[in-house]
Amino acid sequence: MNLRSMGMALALCLISAASVKAQIITDNGFESPDLGSGTGAYAYGDQTPLSSTVTGWTFVAGAGIAANGSLFDVAGATQGQTSDSSVSTSGQAGFLQGLSSITQSVYLSGGEYSVSFTAEGRGGVFFPSFTANEITVSLGGTQLFDATPPPTFFVPETTTQTGDLAPGNYDLTFSGITNADATTFIDNVQIDPISVPEPCSMAFLALALIVFLAVRRLRGQTA
Repeated sequence: MNLRSMGMALALCLISAASVKAQIITDNGFESPDLGSGTGAYAYGDQTPLSSTVTGWTFVAGAGIAANGSLFDVAGATQGQTSDSSVSTSGQAGFLQGLSSITQSVYLSGGEYSVSFTAEGRGGVFFPSFTANEITVSLGGTQLFDATPPPTFFVPETTTQTGDLAPGNYDLTFSGITNADATTFIDNVQIDPISVPEPCSMAFLALALIVFLAVRRLRGQTA
């Protein structure tokens, strides 16, 4: 492979890496549909409008979306990465109540990834005696994380998928595993690559070798 071909391959790798970095979870802040504000600003996954309008996420059993200030006592939810100016400024989050789950299928280009999100346990103004739901996070059927977040404020959670993943579609699933009326909110879900896929690694190494040899040859000519 000549230098020009190597440069083109490296450029493609960089473009691919950028596209992976930019590959954001659909509706990562649970802002669609806009549930508005007030105590009634929440909906379960089997209710309209969620069952007919939410894109990306699949809600099972006691899972859904709630806005700040609703009866679910969620507080501090943000707007995620939405650029829709019509979305309410109240902020929304996904919720997992009891045995439930929220899933989205994502395409990953290969390599190693980290899954990050923020989480908050229920407990606040309306129902202070309610508790957080213990949750697990899995990617492609492999459990990555298990936690019970603190109540009344969101905390960042990050988990790493160890080992390289082959390119393909993977189900990202958040599951509530407390068999009781306990609720946890999740927000700002994101998947980021933490390693360069193997072809790109080889391209970088090959380019570095070519540059090294070229510099060595140039020095030999000027000696």
